[in-house]
Amino acid sequence: MMESPGQWFTVPYMLAELRRRDWLPESDEPGNAVRASLTRLVVDPQFQKGRGAKTGAVTFAYKPHFADDTDHHAGAGESAPPSSTDPDGLSRTEVEHQGDELMRPA
Repeated sequence: MMESPGQWFTVPYMLAELRRRDWLPESDEPGNAVRASLTRLVVDPQFQKGRGAKTGAVTFAYKPHFADDTDHHAGAGESAPPSSTDPDGLSRTEVEHQGDELMRPA
């Protein structure tokens, strides 16, 4: 994720990427292990959990903070995180992104 700041990733994509790199967790359910690890990352404000508006897929992104506090890496159709909670009740780490600009398994 840190290699592609601002890009949203699904759990299946992360699983495929970890498999490609031979980094899958030793688990009977690697998808659950990866999902749990990604969910723990959102404690750090530079990581966000979202949901695609079109697909409904749970997604995760690395969005580092910049000195001028603007979102330099937001893709087309992707909404920047709200400052605390938006009118729909989504927290800063649960952003619904409109573009579904997701990395997908090759």
